[in-house]
Amino acid sequence: MFGLGGMAQWKQWNNDPNQHEFIRLLIAEADGTSFAGATNFICRQDWRAKEIRNRIIHALRAVKQIAEPAVYNNAKEIGRRLTLDSYRLD
Repeated sequence: MFGLGGMAQWKQWNNDPNQHEFIRLLIAEADGTSFAGATNFICRQDWRAKEIRNRIIHALRAVKQIAEPAVYNNAKEIGRRLTLDSYRLD
């Protein structure tokens, strides 16, 4: 799925404040304490469509490790919607 460059990118995102904020907003949106926070955050970033999709995958892996299963399931649905929307940017 990801080459060596992809893994290096993921390691960089582990320390990226923007990625941390995206994960935080994704969890807040998934647990119902925020409305469209993650969506609005992505719209304000200067990320290419492929990078958006990869960051969504990265964020969902983090959410799976730190959130309750119900929150993770909601986050997956949000991630699916964001991923589908990102294809409009290609």
